[in-house]
Parts: sequence; structure tokens; C-alpha cells
Amino acid sequence: MRLHEYYFENLGGKSGIDKSGKLAKKLEAAFGSYEMWEKDFRAVGAMRGIGWAVLYQDVVSGALINFWINEHDTAHPAGCVPLLIMDVFEHAFMIDYGLKRADYIEAFFKNVNWTAAEKTPEIAVNNRRGVSMPVLEYGPVKVELDDEGFLVNSDAWNEKVASAIADYLGVQELTKERIDIIRFMREYYRQFNSFPILRSVCKNIHQPRECVNEEFIDPLKAWKIAGLPNLEVISTNSADDAGKIYRMLVGD
Repeated sequence: MRLHEYYFENLGGKSGIDKSGKLAKKLEAAFGSYEMWEKDFRAVGAMRGIGWAVLYQDVVSGALINFWINEHDTAHPAGCVPLLIMDVFEHAFMIDYGLKRADYIEAFFKNVNWTAAEKTPEIAVNNRRGVSMPVLEYGPVKVELDDEGFLVNSDAWNEKVASAIADYLGVQELTKERIDIIRFMREYYRQFNSFPILRSVCKNIHQPRECVNEEFIDPLKAWKIAGLPNLEVISTNSADDAGKIYRMLVGD
């Protein structure tokens, strides 16, 4: 599940990589040029089989490598953290592209959220080396996040804090529709200490039934922007209006 979270987090971009940015320079140093890295990454994704194409960073040396893995929880290179994830299981592309995996890979690169990906390397290395957690500055507002992007002090949340987190996660604008979603999530958590059923969110704020996915792509982005705790430390059971209990699953 975690790789799906990372995969959705690195989607939603509308422009190419900043060639003057830190990540592009690191890719150029490791592969000779950004274009050579992209060619190699595409080749990894086009390998026979199903799995994941991953750009990893060695947290000690800072070296970047492209790698193929078959499963969520096995064969990850030791001492490395994923920076960019491409899902190449058939469920990721066959509905839209059939057997044309190359067309899916082309579409993937047109939708990479480089803003989010570029912020990952320094955070990954610094946390492993014991450096303090990332602090975002949004005008006069300073926002401290943990190493997975969750707000450290949920009580410090307000819309300016939400805007800083959204910018960090690559969500370019907090529209009224998005604000309504995250405010509902905060109120739901206050009452039930859990993650809401996504369609109940949309129903209660009078938006289309898939509004959370449509507005944020990954529901966990909405949760993080709402300044709520890491889901690993709270219950994910949700109750509907009739009092029935459901298990909330995010991703596949």
C-alpha cells in the first residue's frame, strides 16, 4: 500500500522538471543528463513482467539509481529510499491503454509532480542522518512536518498552514471545493477519531461522489493538508449515518 501512496503523491504535475533544480542536477551527475536518466527509467518500466519502476536514493552517499521491484515489501535495495515511483502492474494501465505500456509510460511522464519529487531527496537523507524534520515557510508561517509529510502539531492548523502543506505536496491551489473537503475531514476526525468513508465526505458537502479523488488524486494528500495525524496511529474504521462500521481502504 505504501508504494501506491508514494505513486499517487508523485502524480498531478502540469510541467516538466526544473532543469536548474536540485533533483535535475543530481540526475545529471548520476546519469550524464536528465534525458539519459529518463531513457533508463523508461527502459526499467518497460521490462517484461509486472511490478514497479523506482528511482531510489542511497541515504548515505546520496547516489541515485533506477531499480525494478516485483512486490511492495520485498527486494528494495538496502539503505535506499524511493523518490519517484511508477506502477507498472497491469491494473495501472490496461483499462486506459490495453497492452500499450509505452503509451502509459509516456502519459506518466506528462503527469509527474516534480515539485513533490524534488523535495524528497534532502528530506530522505537528512532524516536518516538525524537532522531535524522539514520546516516549511509560507510567508510568515512556519510549518513543521514529520518525515512522511504529516503536520507535527495538529492544533497549529489553519488555512495558511494548509496552503503551505498543499504547496509542499504539489497541490497548486486550495479551491473552495478542496477547503470544504479538508474542513469536513477535520470535523469528522474530531468527532470519530478516524478516517471518513470518502463518498460520505462528498455526500455531506454536496459534491460529486468521487470528489476527494478528483480534487486530490490521493486521499492521503487531503488528510495531510487537513493537518491530521498519521493514519498508522489512528483507527481507520468509519461509521455511516446508520451506525454501520466499515474498513476504510486507501489505494489498491
